[in-house]
Amino acid sequence: MKVSKVKVSVGNNEKQMMTMFRNSNKGALVYWDDKSRDDQTERIIPGQKMENFALSILNQTLVKKGVFLSMLRMGTSGKVASKHANGTEMRVTHKEKEKAGKAYESIRALLAFVLSSDFGSREFKKNVPKEIERSLLDCMITKKFREEIYLMDEKTGEKRRLTDLILEALSSGDVLILTPYVKWRDDFVALKSSFLRRSIHNNRITVANGGSKRMSVLEAWSEALISPEKDQTEKNKVQGFSKINAISEVPTRYNIDLLIKNLNKVEMGEFKDNGTLKRGHEFHKRLKVCLQTHQKTIFGTRDNPNLTNRGDNELYCYNLEVVKYLNHFFPINVPSAKRLTKDRILYYLNEKTMKRTIEAQLHNALRANLIRNGKLRWHDLLGRDDITNKDLITLKMDEGFLLSIIDACAFAGNNVRNIIDRYQTGDIIYKDILKKSIEKGVSDGPLFGLFFNIEDSQPILTKDLWALRGAVQKIRNDIFHYMFNLPNNDGGMHDDRSATKVKTILNVTEFEYDGDNKTDKSSR
Repeated sequence: MKVSKVKVSVGNNEKQMMTMFRNSNKGALVYWDDKSRDDQTERIIPGQKMENFALSILNQTLVKKGVFLSMLRMGTSGKVASKHANGTEMRVTHKEKEKAGKAYESIRALLAFVLSSDFGSREFKKNVPKEIERSLLDCMITKKFREEIYLMDEKTGEKRRLTDLILEALSSGDVLILTPYVKWRDDFVALKSSFLRRSIHNNRITVANGGSKRMSVLEAWSEALISPEKDQTEKNKVQGFSKINAISEVPTRYNIDLLIKNLNKVEMGEFKDNGTLKRGHEFHKRLKVCLQTHQKTIFGTRDNPNLTNRGDNELYCYNLEVVKYLNHFFPINVPSAKRLTKDRILYYLNEKTMKRTIEAQLHNALRANLIRNGKLRWHDLLGRDDITNKDLITLKMDEGFLLSIIDACAFAGNNVRNIIDRYQTGDIIYKDILKKSIEKGVSDGPLFGLFFNIEDSQPILTKDLWALRGAVQKIRNDIFHYMFNLPNNDGGMHDDRSATKVKTILNVTEFEYDGDNKTDKSSR
């Protein structure tokens, strides 16, 4: 159910657009036009979203009409033994199929009325059949409501099936018999709403200290990786990932070797002639059970929890990556999941494969967190507790602009190469490569003239070639490299974040000429 950027009824046939508002304290649903951004979550859910809840329950109750009609096979009327996806199938004539389609629409209209706010206050006036075959109704009702859910009749204290209530209501003409269905709706909506409101309120912006267990672990690892106590050579920066506790110690604490050993003991089952597993989903479920058994040995059970391990956030984070690994390669209830051969199964359950992939997942998560923190630091958002949606929107807008400039830089750099030395395979923005290309004396005068409206006979000055390189180099470096802690006029240090990147990259007035700019000590 969509809860953001949709209109809700606010009375007197008036509707307002609602949207999600987030800050560092909590998330909230607010009205689009409300500049004060007052939290309307409690008011909107469930009160102003009851129509959506009713439609959701209706779709959970009845199968789609196309699915229902597909169960009615053309032929001799009467129930047959074979089963369809919904657990039942009927053979009907063409005329009976048309009649069944109309009956489906009537039942859907009846249940929609029962779930609406009109139930109990208005009379249901649409025509519905007074009788309907149970087998036909079974084809309409989902397995969930046909076999799993009982509805409590408060008058008699009995547990009733929805199918029985519908048949009784049709025969008696009294829709109030379906009141237990309405009571179930109320309980369902109350429970769902509490979860939904909690989820919305927890959807806060976590750039300051705090957040989930996983985020706290990633922050701790990031701090360990960039700590000034480490030898910050380029080699050690790369090797730093392998020095973090989660990669070197947590797998041992998680006893990953035992888990992998037990996973390989799980029975695969039979294989098809093409080499794929016959009942892949059942095998995947057995793997999940094996994982759950292992988790109990690590974290304990609800009755007998291992409080030490449950309080270990690194262990918790590593467990999430293991779950993610098995869900990816051995998914459950995913119809489009690729059927695996025995060789692929053994490969994915191989000790080296599992450990290497899970370690790579942790690396990727850590890199993503470092990049995220870099963006937040550049926009002076890291650690702040007053961030709102507007700040994140501004960040995304800046990123979008910079991405377009990156494409322009690539195009410009290619043109600089074509003008100076079209046969150069290296990055001509590098000073050493540029000098060698200029020394060749193979600059393309006509192409240079096309860009700057200069006659072909006019010679290209070396300074002009350095200017070409300098313009692209300045823009490219300002986009890719964040400059902090630069000396200010008072001899102190300051961040360059106060000057916007847009102003910086669009005002290139100085450039290095043949290495004469002594302030530029870079190799680019």
